[in-house]
Amino acid sequence: AQGEPIGECWLQKMNLPQVQSRYPCGTDVRRIDMAIGEKHWWNKGVGTRMIALLADFAFCRERVDVLHCICEDYNKRSCRVWEKNGFTLSYTQPLLPQPQKGRLECHYTLTRQAYLQSRKLI
Repeated sequence: AQGEPIGECWLQKMNLPQVQSRYPCGTDVRRIDMAIGEKHWWNKGVGTRMIALLADFAFCRERVDVLHCICEDYNKRSCRVWEKNGFTLSYTQPLLPQPQKGRLECHYTLTRQAYLQSRKLI
C-alpha cells in the first residue's frame, strides 16, 4: 500500500489432500492465503481488494474451477473478507487439539461459475 509492503498473499494449487478429496478428479482447485501484518492497514478495505484481484486473476486468467480458502472462526475480519468477495461457507471442522485461539477451521469456496455469474460475465 502506498508503495510499502504491508503483508503477503498468494494463489497456489490446492495442496491439502483432505480438501482435494472433496472435489471430482481433475478439478482445478486453488487456494488463496493472505495476511496483512501492518495493523494500521486493517479495516481499510485492503484485504477485500487483494482477494478481489486474486479471484479475478484466478478465474479470468488462470481458468481455475474453484477457489477454496480457510480461516479460523475467531478471525471475524478474515471470514468477512471471503464473504464480501462472494465466497460461501462450505463447512467447518474442529481445530484439535484444544485449547487454542480458534475452535473451528472455516472452509470457504467460490466456483468459477458463481464468480462469473455474480459479475454478469456469462
